Parts: sequence; structure tokens; C-alpha cells
Amino acid sequence: MNKITRNKMKIKLKTPLLVLSSMFIFGAAIITTLNSDVLAESSKSDNSLSSSASNAANQKAIDAAKSKIEEFTGNSPSLFVSKKDGSTSILKTNKNKSDEIFVSSKGIVTYVSLTVKYEELGEVKLKEQLDKAWQLTFPEVHEPLEYVRIRLFEGFPVEVRASNSKGMIALKDGKLEYGVQYANEKEIPSAALKAADQVFNNIGKGVRKTDRKLKVIIIRPGEPAVYGFEYNTNKGKISVEIEENSLQPLSVLLWDIVSPYKNKNLSEKEYKAEQKKLNSLNVKTLAKTAQKEAKALMNLDLSGYSAEKYKHSNETLVFTKKGAPEVHAGFTSAGTFGSFTIKKHKVIVLLDKEFIDPIKP
Repeated sequence: MNKITRNKMKIKLKTPLLVLSSMFIFGAAIITTLNSDVLAESSKSDNSLSSSASNAANQKAIDAAKSKIEEFTGNSPSLFVSKKDGSTSILKTNKNKSDEIFVSSKGIVTYVSLTVKYEELGEVKLKEQLDKAWQLTFPEVHEPLEYVRIRLFEGFPVEVRASNSKGMIALKDGKLEYGVQYANEKEIPSAALKAADQVFNNIGKGVRKTDRKLKVIIIRPGEPAVYGFEYNTNKGKISVEIEENSLQPLSVLLWDIVSPYKNKNLSEKEYKAEQKKLNSLNVKTLAKTAQKEAKALMNLDLSGYSAEKYKHSNETLVFTKKGAPEVHAGFTSAGTFGSFTIKKHKVIVLLDKEFIDPIKP
């Protein structure tokens, strides 16, 4: 076999190897491509199933929320799932930023905070309850209600408040708890103004009045009205409540004047130090100081009362006496007192916007 023949044989042998090698590589590429396509399709399918399940869960939450709202208002508003908190869906309405509805993964509505116009209420039980409560509280005021706020916490009574420019009413499980009348000082007896000023003048401590305002008249079913005053002073705000007819001071709040950490956000270290001081204060010493200050401020005689720290707060002293309403006295870590309240009424109404201000969306 000559040299030329041997070279031809080599060429013939090499060619099939190259072809086979190319086919193997090309085949692997096809297999790889096929596998990638299969995985992509599988991923798309999984994402589609996940999205479908999420949409179904959202719709379940929306349906549950709509049903609960319709029960109260007679209407079914437009809702959307704003976010998730664990297994809880948090829904919002398109009307008010403050509206929120919480729905559990089981479709149970656990929280509602909803503000609606009174005129948008359907012929539902709530509207009937509001009309009755308003008539009972303000029989001579015929101005229609403007806004209604509904609050629901799972396991607790449903709270509803409604207002207009003249006043506000608060219901719990459909029953009237209290109303507040928006009035000016010319509409109440001058004796009530003098009684409030007397309490203010008893404060002393270099406190000077810049102005006085009748915040509200608190009206509880079957009980005397209470006038709620707010004083602006050179050292902060002071609140005084005077009972109608008896002109007895029922409450004095002067935390702005006595609180050592007014307008200050305490660090964890400072908070622990304050708590340690509060817990170390002697009840007998506190009671003696409270008796003296209550007498001076409100002409309230606490002699013969027993005193102990309130079980729900380590900065409140509770005075009790058979046949007399409790008296709660709030104190600071320095042992000074920032509030005195005679618990003459079952329903507590704080002179705070959450309790007395007109309802707004």
C-alpha cells in the first residue's frame, strides 16, 4: 500500500467520527433545549397555579368583608386587598384612606373600621338605632346626621359613632352610651363657668390662663350632663369637668403641668428607670399627698377612703369607700399627681378627639 492510499483511508475514517461527534453534540443541545422548555413550561404552570390560588384567597376575603359591611350599611362597597399580614388579608375601600377590614384565612372578619355618609345607609337596623339614639339625646335638634363610623373587633361589642355640626352620639351593640353636644359658653349657666374657674385657680404652680373653651357637653342617658372645659396656659393644657346642677368638679387633668417627661419619647433605659421609680413609691405616702391635693383642687374630701394601686396601672391610685363612687388619682414617678377623677358614671368619656370630635372621613 503506497502513501497516497494510506492517506485516503485516513480521510475516510476521520469523516464518520466527525459526523458522529457533531451529531452527539447537536443531540445533546436538542435534549438540553427540550429540558429547558419543559422546565420553563412547568415553572409557568406553577406560577399560574400560585396566582390562581392567591386570586381565589383574595376574592374569598373580599366576599366576606362585603357581606359584613352590607349587614351594617345595606350597601356593598368596592374593596381591594391592600396587603397581607401573615394569614390575614387587610382590605381597603376606594373611598377613605382610614377604612380597613381584616379577614382571616378562614374568611372570618376580625376587624372593621369604616366611615360612611349617613345618607348612604340603606334601610338597615343600624339606621333605625341611630335615629332613635339621636332623638333621645337631642330631641330638639332636627339636623340630620352627616357621618357614621363603625368599629368592630372580633369578640367585642360593635361600636358606632355618628355626628353632625351640633353633636355626636356613641352606640355600643346598638344601645346609646352617650352623646356630646357642641356648644359655646353662652349656652350654659354662668355658675358652671365659675365652678370650672375655681378649680383652675386652685392649681397655682405659676400657671396662667391664656384662654378657656367649653369643649363639649357630655350627655349620658338618665344622668346629669357634664361640662367639659379645656384651658390653654403658659405651661400646657388643663382639662376640667363640672357636673350640671350640683356643679361638682368630676375630673381634673393637669399632666402637662406636672409630668417630668412631657413631650419626650423615653428610651428603653429611661422607661425602665421610670417604672422602677413608680413601683417603689409607697402607697401610704402617695395617699397622704393625694388627699391633700384633692382637697385643695376640687374640695374633695378623701378622709375615710381606703387606697391601693390600680391593678391595671402602676401609676394610678384607687380610693374606695362604702356608699361612695371610686376616685382614681394618677401620679408621676416623682410622686406628684396629674389627674383626679370621680368615677360617678359607668360610661367613661375622655376629653379626647377619639371620644368627642365630629366624625370625618
